[in-house]
Amino acid sequence: MSDQVTVIIDRASVAMGDDVDSHLEFWSFPATATVDDLLVEVSTHYLPGVAGPAGWRLYMHMDDPGARQVLGLIYTRDDLRVDDQICRLVEGHQTLGELARFSELEVYASYLVRDQARPISLSEAKAGASFTGCRPTRLESEAQAQAEHAWSMIRELDREAAGVQAARRDWIRTNIVAGAEFPSGADVFVARNFPVLANLLCNASMNIAGELLGIENPRAGIDLPDEQARTATLVMMLAGFEWGLQQESWRFGEREYCRAYLEFLAGCGYALTPIEHVMAGHVTVEEFLRDQDAVRERVTRIGHLREQQHEVWMNHYHGKISHEQYEAATQPINAELTALGQHPGPPMGCCR
Repeated sequence: MSDQVTVIIDRASVAMGDDVDSHLEFWSFPATATVDDLLVEVSTHYLPGVAGPAGWRLYMHMDDPGARQVLGLIYTRDDLRVDDQICRLVEGHQTLGELARFSELEVYASYLVRDQARPISLSEAKAGASFTGCRPTRLESEAQAQAEHAWSMIRELDREAAGVQAARRDWIRTNIVAGAEFPSGADVFVARNFPVLANLLCNASMNIAGELLGIENPRAGIDLPDEQARTATLVMMLAGFEWGLQQESWRFGEREYCRAYLEFLAGCGYALTPIEHVMAGHVTVEEFLRDQDAVRERVTRIGHLREQQHEVWMNHYHGKISHEQYEAATQPINAELTALGQHPGPPMGCCR
């Protein structure tokens, strides 16, 4: 990977005369430059002066809906000559090298007007005509328990998927990286799935490739004998799929590339685990839970604990138990949730 990132930046026009010339610019940043560096540069040297409040939303990868992400918001008041306000929507220390694809980062600044043109304080929002004072109705115990149960199930699926990841990657090292023969059908598999790989290959996937190949810094270049180049290329492709499997686990079965990738590994001799059959879309989550007693019991127990937690809080909220009784009742519940790998969550409202 290059030690430089080319930022291709464009912006919306703010007035009729502003769209006469192109706003497209090309910048070269060190790959170690951060999101904060980019936001400051855009705010200080790129955005046009606007009379009155103006807001800007910075996207990256505008042409790819699947990868589009908002980097931050910038609010300006050039007429008052005050500092711009910046709201980060990703970690400010994240480097452009980590965000870029093939050493390029496309950024677009969209223009925000009217209500979106400036941040407002809470008191101003409450005083505004659009604030009606409506409050939500809290879910009672049954609905709350169902919501908590669904959340717990997602967490448990994540846990199961993470638990087989190391074994799967060890199998790739042993049977593909160090295998005696190049996997049959691998070239066809890569060719058929290359459109998907274009969205999966990134700096993060290269780090996974380095782990699989035993290379400490793969982005600095991969120096291998010629006879291993074909295998190394395949492993870099597989690393893209491995990175993709880590994302959005609650959508297992809805992403075709999960099925294609795991079925390719199975065709090479890898034995899919039950959770990987879910990831591949071979079985539903419900079928998986029905056949996995330990997982089902764990999720069910977590759901019951969440229901108890909510019931205790409701009793305290309605004055049926004192604060001391509330704390005494929630302590063992929270302890068991923690032991099950769950975050008990903050107290759900309290008299103190």
